[in-house]
Amino acid sequence: MTAIVLLAVCLLLVAIWWMKSSKRRLFSRMARYVDSLQIGVYQKLANDYSKLHGGERGKLLAAAVANRLFAKPSRHDPELLKLADDLACEIVKNDQEVRYASLMSLRVLMVTESDRENLEATRRIMETVQWMKHFWELPPEAPDPQLMERLAAEFYAKYS
Repeated sequence: MTAIVLLAVCLLLVAIWWMKSSKRRLFSRMARYVDSLQIGVYQKLANDYSKLHGGERGKLLAAAVANRLFAKPSRHDPELLKLADDLACEIVKNDQEVRYASLMSLRVLMVTESDRENLEATRRIMETVQWMKHFWELPPEAPDPQLMERLAAEFYAKYS
């Protein structure tokens, strides 16, 4: 009887380990698409902002806005960050494609960073999602690998 209980506990532990490692692999795969999406958003914005604000300043603004939308820290000057925050608000209000890609990416990042116990990144991500809620009603769907791959492929095809 004791051997059966011990075997059952071992099987349960193996199943838990397998599920956790499977989840990690799944979200690790989706996290690679997040990087591609952020680059795609940057490229889209850099094209637009370079025309409006000049080449170098437009690229800096695009980087700061993309960082804001993907909850990444930015080390730009305060004046540029203020303008980038205003532009990010406009993007979230008006650009359905970018805001959806950003939100799905944030949902992936929330799981991966909280799984890593990265409290600072998790806090930034939560604050960014809360900030987005001020501008639009967030869709209920969760990201999956096929969705993330499709979004990344679309951004790559359009903006690279």
